[in-house]
Amino acid sequence: MFAAQGIYDGKRLQMLEPVIITFLEATAPVRSDTVGLETVAGCLKWTGKAKTLKEMDAAIARGAKEHGHGRG
Repeated sequence: MFAAQGIYDGKRLQMLEPVIITFLEATAPVRSDTVGLETVAGCLKWTGKAKTLKEMDAAIARGAKEHGHGRG
């Protein structure tokens, strides 16, 4: 299993590090026991104060800089 860090704002998933996904088969079998990201993210509980887009952007920039993905 592989894990990557990201931020989900209720609509979009912003990865904190580059992720490459490779599909090994031309068509993957459909499984009835899988769920979408919206379902999983809806299960996450956040009890703190809501973050602003500015705060989220700053956190993403800090994470990118810490992982050597900063600009310039």
